[in-house]
Amino acid sequence: SVDAKGKSNILLMRVGEAQQGVVGLRKTGLIGEHEEIPGVSVRLMGIDQKAIASYLVTLYFSAAVLVPDALGVLENVDIGCYYDEDANSRKRPSASSVSSNVSSKQAVLTFDGQDDYIDLGNQPEFKIAKEITLEAWVYCEAQVREAGIISNVFDTGAAKSGYGLLLNGKSGIFFALKTSSQKIIYLNSKSNSLTLNQWHHIAGTYDGKEMKVYVDGVEKANRALESSGIDYKPENDLAIGRYNDNNETHLFKGKIAEVRLWGVTRTQAEIQKDISRRLIGNEPGLEGYWPLNEGSGNTVSDRTSHGNNGTINGATWGTADDLQL
Repeated sequence: SVDAKGKSNILLMRVGEAQQGVVGLRKTGLIGEHEEIPGVSVRLMGIDQKAIASYLVTLYFSAAVLVPDALGVLENVDIGCYYDEDANSRKRPSASSVSSNVSSKQAVLTFDGQDDYIDLGNQPEFKIAKEITLEAWVYCEAQVREAGIISNVFDTGAAKSGYGLLLNGKSGIFFALKTSSQKIIYLNSKSNSLTLNQWHHIAGTYDGKEMKVYVDGVEKANRALESSGIDYKPENDLAIGRYNDNNETHLFKGKIAEVRLWGVTRTQAEIQKDISRRLIGNEPGLEGYWPLNEGSGNTVSDRTSHGNNGTINGATWGTADDLQL
């Protein structure tokens, strides 16, 4: 913040998920100093002379390089100082007001429902032993039964394996799972779970005893399923935007973002907590994390240490201004 004489005061910030109010904010030092931020989000708060919060903004940064995924400039406030994209050039505008429009557009991938998908391959980290959670944000433009969102399901005759989140062909999703002791199960979120041309967060979980499926953080269905583990024979590549086995292919039409693969069973509270924020990539149990927000190129990055990047086949980059991330 800047006082009436244009002198820089104190920068307050916290790292992590959004919280209301000023609880958790900490002083990092005088403006002009800085420390490395290991997270992907930084919340900045301005204060007046009475230490009352006057404005708040969140900036999201790539885990690989310090380049914002979204930038917001507050209107009609005094700006003290900021860093350039190299995080080392400190600039101090005058204390006069700065006016700009806040941009909330985010890069997303669009799938045409004809031949677009992302190939993630067949990696050891994808063979989750037992406990699993799948998550994604989807903007569905057409309901096609078994259209893949994130899937390595194989289901042909007696040959069945894998897991996945798929459309159910009506107004919801399937959480598909083949365990070692049971036939493949398609847990249905039931009718009116998804609205076309709107963003929804979807998730499926399994803890070795029970399957659950969530839409927008709300549990839509569950089913008891005792098993010693997930079956991967025959093996199949993991893909985003496509269900595919040896005799059929079902492709997703719309937009997909923020795909997550966990080797743990996330609770409803944990799912709700992280629905509207980007992850870092080092969260415990996170085996694959594809934000799908690169904005250009033919590769999507896995932000975990595994580095299982995906290859884009046909899907095109666009933007979304209504994705709540």
